[in-house]
Amino acid sequence: MKINILLKLKNIYSLFLLLLIGGVFCCTSVKAQSLDNLIVELENATTIEQKNNSRKNIALYYEKNRIYNKAIDYYQRIYNSNQLSSQEEKNVLEKIGNLQTITSNYQQAEKTYHLLLSLSNEEEKLTLYNQLAEIYKKQDNIQKAIEYTTKLIFFYQEDSPKYAILLNNLGYLKKKNSQNKEANEYFQKALDMNQRLIDSNQSLNAEDKNALYVNMATNLIYLKDVESAINKLKENIFIQKKAGNKNGIASSLNFLAATYLINGNTIEASENLQKAIRIGEELQNNALQAESYKVLSELYNMENNFQAAQYAYKKSQSFLERTQKIEEEKKQNLIDKEIEAEKEESAIQKELSEKKEQQLTVQQLKLESERKEQELKLLEQEKQLRVAEIKSFRLAKERTQQALAITQQKLEAEQKNQALRELQNEKELQNRELIQERLEKREKEKELELSNAEKRLKDLQLKEEETQANYTYIGIGLISIILVAMLFAFFQQQRLNEKLEQERQQVALHQNSLELTNGELLDYKKKIDQSIASAQLIQNATLPTLTTISRYFKDIFIIYRPQQVVSGDFYWTYSKGNTTIFVLADCTGHGVSGAFMTFIGSSLLDQIVKSDKATQPTEILNQLHARLRLALQQEETGNTDGMDISVLRITRKEEGAEIAFSAAKQPLYYYEPNQELKTIKGSRKSVGGKTNYDKGFESHTFSVQKGTVFYLSSDGYADQNNIKRKKYGSKKFVALLDEIKAQPLAIQEQKLNETLDQHQQGTEQRDDIAVVGLKV
Repeated sequence: MKINILLKLKNIYSLFLLLLIGGVFCCTSVKAQSLDNLIVELENATTIEQKNNSRKNIALYYEKNRIYNKAIDYYQRIYNSNQLSSQEEKNVLEKIGNLQTITSNYQQAEKTYHLLLSLSNEEEKLTLYNQLAEIYKKQDNIQKAIEYTTKLIFFYQEDSPKYAILLNNLGYLKKKNSQNKEANEYFQKALDMNQRLIDSNQSLNAEDKNALYVNMATNLIYLKDVESAINKLKENIFIQKKAGNKNGIASSLNFLAATYLINGNTIEASENLQKAIRIGEELQNNALQAESYKVLSELYNMENNFQAAQYAYKKSQSFLERTQKIEEEKKQNLIDKEIEAEKEESAIQKELSEKKEQQLTVQQLKLESERKEQELKLLEQEKQLRVAEIKSFRLAKERTQQALAITQQKLEAEQKNQALRELQNEKELQNRELIQERLEKREKEKELELSNAEKRLKDLQLKEEETQANYTYIGIGLISIILVAMLFAFFQQQRLNEKLEQERQQVALHQNSLELTNGELLDYKKKIDQSIASAQLIQNATLPTLTTISRYFKDIFIIYRPQQVVSGDFYWTYSKGNTTIFVLADCTGHGVSGAFMTFIGSSLLDQIVKSDKATQPTEILNQLHARLRLALQQEETGNTDGMDISVLRITRKEEGAEIAFSAAKQPLYYYEPNQELKTIKGSRKSVGGKTNYDKGFESHTFSVQKGTVFYLSSDGYADQNNIKRKKYGSKKFVALLDEIKAQPLAIQEQKLNETLDQHQQGTEQRDDIAVVGLKV
């Protein structure tokens, strides 16, 4: 007869876990708010700190309502903000690990606690060792459970209840691991210590004593001292009756009955079972009654009363099914709550989006109205300027006409004066002619007297006249040259001044234009930044969450680093039944242009896989190639944008998984336990754009064992250069994967991030980066 004897321990870990979940953020008083108010608060948050506070309030709301996966999602967003202090980071990771444990997501919890271990001091490691030991025990990873339970022992003093419990646990684990000799040694130590605790501490309450007595009885059974185990159980029943602990009484009666069966005493076993059954019925405790009837079934089998044994077994199964049904109803209730929460959050997000759209429309109309008012003001100002210009022009015209009239009058007066001067000159000339005639007569009279003198002076006179004429010509020439030089210098200075004035005016106009342009550029930059921030929110919403992806894989990590705010890389997943399709793509371009390509890619994959039911990776790529070229009108426009992409289909089997893989210019790396890292190259053809490669996309199908890890990556990691402008390179990337392949995925993710940060230190990121690890 095989009897499942459970360890009746105080579940200190579970109690501590529940207290911890309620107390990590106990320093913050959170007012009861509705979910829509909390989400509105998150949408209105502007700083990282405000966003994280809002995310924490939403997580606490979901946690209070036992919607644990949603709570995990929001705590994960807080952790991913990378704006936490060391203590805040540890608090959030502890929150995530505890909630993953509650939801039985032990592999993710293990990953989280290992990451937390690397950040914790010795005192904090105590709790983490305890949690890891419990997780490994629940996963039947006995060797690991032994390792962490052994680490825990060194934190406690001997002769303490916790030390005795840990010795008992180690004995149990060693027994499960077929290390019987060592198990018995631990059981004996635990037995001795429990007895000393009972003898020395009379202040223990009934529950503490119940745990110690049951542990002692369990140890004695393992040590094959059944009679002593029976005596300890009887002592415990007496103590529990005195304390009025009916659950403890019934549980010990069942245990005592099972122990009597081990010793072959069916009469005592039957009497104790009947007592236990009556208490179980009184308490309406399905688990106790299931245990009682299971032992009763074994009793009837020993007495060869198979009909009664069958009846008792059915009763046990009935109570067990009720217990399981209650648990399943609780689980289903949690699932229904999660679904309802998803719907409620989606509805709130949709309502917020519609309100934002309405606000944007109103704001747009307001801006348009303000713009038109501004245009009208500008037109009015322009009209006034034109009127002023016309008035100024008319005034200038009148002044010019007046100046012309004055000039005309002056000219006419000058002409009259000139005519008078000419008449006077003419009269003077006539007088001169008369005088000249008289002089000529006198000269003729004296001509004879002077003829000789004239002859002597003639030569001297000619020479003197010639000299005077030469001096006159020289003077006139010098004066003319000086005047010409002065006039030339004057006009040159005038032209230079005019040119300088024109240049000064042009500089002033250019400066004004630059000031206006700078203002416009700042406005444009602000609008562009707002648009990019909105694009980031939309892109994040199109990517599947880590919580969603974790449902389909034993473990995952995703490194996702946009080169700018938004990325040209994206990942996509779809699962139905036991088949999951995972896609990683690297689109043409960075930033907004690349992000638009990711939206198109995700939308087309939804159509091809979800709507058209395509599941073959090659078929998915061929349809995506054709539809992308059609969507971008590449035949008509000559557009050559496209994407490098991997499609991985995993069909889970009992012994492992069936894999189908096809890719465009991207490799697949995978590691099966205790084997080498393997590589499958993608086809030398992109999706979309122009190509001369007519062989189509190659298909690869193969089988893998459980625990296999797949790696998908865009070329951003390998192409990142260092401060010496040298790329990291594909060979080093593969070598790094080979080095870390056997480690937990959390450690692999940390190592990949640290290596990338160290390589690109002092340089800017040159491309979008995406690396994914998936464990089946």
